[in-house]
Amino acid sequence: MAINNVLGRDNPVKYLCSPKLNLFTELTHGFTLRKGGYSFGLKHELNLALHVNDRYEDVIKNRQLLASSLGFSANRIVTLNQVHSLNGLILSEEDAGKGAFDMQSSPGEYDYMITAALNIPLLIMTADCVPILIYDRKKKVIAAVHAGWKGTVQRILDVVIIAMQNNFGTMKEDLIVAIGPCIQQCCYEIGENVESIVKANFTCDEVKQLITKKNGEIFLNLQLANYFVLIELGLSSEQIDILDFCTSCNVDNFFSYRKENGKTGRMGAVIMLNSIA
Repeated sequence: MAINNVLGRDNPVKYLCSPKLNLFTELTHGFTLRKGGYSFGLKHELNLALHVNDRYEDVIKNRQLLASSLGFSANRIVTLNQVHSLNGLILSEEDAGKGAFDMQSSPGEYDYMITAALNIPLLIMTADCVPILIYDRKKKVIAAVHAGWKGTVQRILDVVIIAMQNNFGTMKEDLIVAIGPCIQQCCYEIGENVESIVKANFTCDEVKQLITKKNGEIFLNLQLANYFVLIELGLSSEQIDILDFCTSCNVDNFFSYRKENGKTGRMGAVIMLNSIA
């Protein structure tokens, strides 16, 4: 995966792209890194979240920098108050800009959003959790998903894709999915309570790959868990990109809630349907 350098007004915005999503000229998308930006406290740099004790003015400048770098309007960004749920919503043109510059105008407490509306950047924020971007290439529908351990092991992607099917007639063979950078199995230690939920929601063969144990500690592979859900839904591996960077191992490039003891910023995963397709 190549890290793209896009020059902003003063600082470069660095982000990752999914090679599979990159094939579609009607899409704008990216998974940001922590580099560049205007935030300085706690090395927030390109922090895009308003709830992490960063200066409001700097966060807004970061969002505007991201927008100008990727070529969309910052005042049309939609963000969610992410709460590790299985809840989401369908967005329309009237939702454009909700949560763009303040949390109070956000659509609410949700963890995924879906739209067929044009020029609405869907922005999910993470710092170890899994950001997932989805595109229905036939129906021209996009989704952005925040999958922490709760959403992952409770199979939030089942919920999202069923919502796409019910609301837009999505067919599984038309989907392209990019699973973004997150904390990897090498660093993601869990407790026995989480292990039991994994065992209840995945097959025995899957659990053998999802869970590893070392020196009495238990580790979970979040990306692979979401991949298994997609495969069980009927997608092929050719429809799925996995950007397998570990946010915890690479804090020079990524924010990591665990590695930085909760004192860190948030990266963004953004996807938008362009008006010119």
